[in-house]
Amino acid sequence: MPLSVAEAREFFPSLKELVWLNHGGGAPMHTRARDAVERAATAMTEGSMLTMTEGFAADRNALFDGLASMLNADPAHLTLTRATAHGLGLLAGGLDWNEGDNVVGAWKEFPTNLYPWMALADRGVELRRATPQDGRVGVEQVLEQVDDRTRVVALSLVQFWNGYRADVAAIGAACRERGVIFAVDAMQAVGAVRVDVESANVDLLAAGSMKWLLGTWGIGFCWLHPALIERLRPVLVGMGSVADPFGNVMDPALEWAPGARRFQESAASWLDIAAFRAGVELLADFGHDAVEERVVGLTTRLAQALEARGHEIAAPWPRRSDESSGLMAFRTPGRTPDENVERALAAGLFIRAYGDTNRVSPHFYNSEDELDRLVDVLSPKDN
Repeated sequence: MPLSVAEAREFFPSLKELVWLNHGGGAPMHTRARDAVERAATAMTEGSMLTMTEGFAADRNALFDGLASMLNADPAHLTLTRATAHGLGLLAGGLDWNEGDNVVGAWKEFPTNLYPWMALADRGVELRRATPQDGRVGVEQVLEQVDDRTRVVALSLVQFWNGYRADVAAIGAACRERGVIFAVDAMQAVGAVRVDVESANVDLLAAGSMKWLLGTWGIGFCWLHPALIERLRPVLVGMGSVADPFGNVMDPALEWAPGARRFQESAASWLDIAAFRAGVELLADFGHDAVEERVVGLTTRLAQALEARGHEIAAPWPRRSDESSGLMAFRTPGRTPDENVERALAAGLFIRAYGDTNRVSPHFYNSEDELDRLVDVLSPKDN
């Protein structure tokens, strides 16, 4: 039987101290992740090196299988990274750029999906930015910036500042027609809404684990289309990059590991892998479709309630369910975002201030009552 919301909430004892409504910034650790880390640490402390090696491999392989199931992907096309920027950097650092090439991004993109492309300026690569229209970045806005020297389009699947979920399948199809690589920052999407790498027409998709995937800081993943894997030069090269790392250490040969594993130059932390696996499996136990339905339902409910009490919802609003995500943002007439944060915190609720808006990002285990409390705190009847 799938987990219920009530059962899932039991894994988050921190709810007793503070209701966390900022999963777009990071997630509190759950007891399943804690137990997984303790299990791995115990094996490292009390087991032999042989059992440690077996346990590490078991957790790593289970993590790849869980991510592959979540993304409708082949595990061979996944590699572990330290964070989203690491995954995007595989493309930024590994593609055969020429002076005069360009990358198309968007205004208001989170800097993680800007800095890797900005850093190519000294190689003569230009970063262009599409302008959102009514909070949306669509095919038209992207194609206005694309020309015959565009090598990459790099966008976030969900925009961090307003929660808009882009139609990546349409954008990706337009990129493929033009032979342009489509790289997607999925940090604010994977773990909250469904992502199918096959139907999304993406060439690279990267995310870290510590937000919607309920993992820890310092580990993430990158999925690469098999055709892109063969085009990229590994940026960092080590024992993990080659097909047979221990085959002949006295006379080593540089033969790339099959698939995306060639981009994982060394072993990742077992403790982080164990926690990451626990988060992926918790989401799977609730059900990936059920997670999206609940997360989108919660943010939509909250936006409607806040609007009814006089708050302004950040565009695009209203929005379709397939444009919605785990993030929503709003403005309160006559009150600053920081004042809203203080009010919420005094009531045991944590939300975020970004620019002139407040951003709220509940996960599937948050309750309707918690969101209703937030609305009441920010919209007292005497206001």
